Amino acid sequence: MVQNSLGSGVIVTNEGHIITNSHVVDQVDEIEVQLSDGRTKKARLVGSDSQVDLAVLKIDEPGVKPLKLGDSDAGYRLGTWCWPSAIPSASRRP
Repeated sequence: MVQNSLGSGVIVTNEGHIITNSHVVDQVDEIEVQLSDGRTKKARLVGSDSQVDLAVLKIDEPGVKPLKLGDSDAGYRLGTWCWPSAIPSASRRP
């Protein structure tokens, strides 16, 4: 039986590292990601931590552009776009 899981993630390095939630990739045999331009790529799990619900994936795709990470001391204002990563429910807290 084939099972699917959906989630979101962000490319954070030029080498193709992606941050996502560990519950999305927990107990899967294969990982496929869809890039913003619609292309799909096979990914491999580099590491995960279920206690904080984070995972790092890696795709082999030359020329990917990582998300520019912000600096919390830079004076961001209300309305600044951000990508939250959080525990999906209070019951998952350690």
